Amino acid sequence: MSEINALVGHYRDKYGIESHVLRPMTIGPGNVDFSRRQVIAEALGNSMLRIYADYVSNGSARLIGITGSDMYARAPWRYRFSWRFMGQHASVISTARMTEHYAGEPPAEATVSQRLRKMVTKDIGILYYGKPLSINPKSVLYAAIGSLEEFDQMSEEFLSQ
Repeated sequence: MSEINALVGHYRDKYGIESHVLRPMTIGPGNVDFSRRQVIAEALGNSMLRIYADYVSNGSARLIGITGSDMYARAPWRYRFSWRFMGQHASVISTARMTEHYAGEPPAEATVSQRLRKMVTKDIGILYYGKPLSINPKSVLYAAIGSLEEFDQMSEEFLSQ
């Protein structure tokens, strides 16, 4: 929880965004694919939207759910770091694969905290500021994250194409 509160402070200081940590929700069995041992991004996000419907109906709120459970989308991906619900101004983020390592990983830049902050920043850029995805691999808005190595090469800034 302290990591989440640190994100709240970070975005308040960096962007002037006032955000609030909502009560945690329970991941129900309908959100899990037990054969894959992963949560289903679409189901988890839809549950979040139902549970926090008062915020969704506000129209100005943006919801970003964070889970430590491994997550995939029903589309053909093995896993997802994030899944956005554009019309609902919401996303769910999984930190499960952010803990993995690769050969030649820069230890100072490859922490779960830094990776999580990049993904939350990306979702804020898209959901809050309406920024488009980028083809620039150094931008936090990079569209084609295919590996942790590419993830770590992204900055935390909204860089142009």
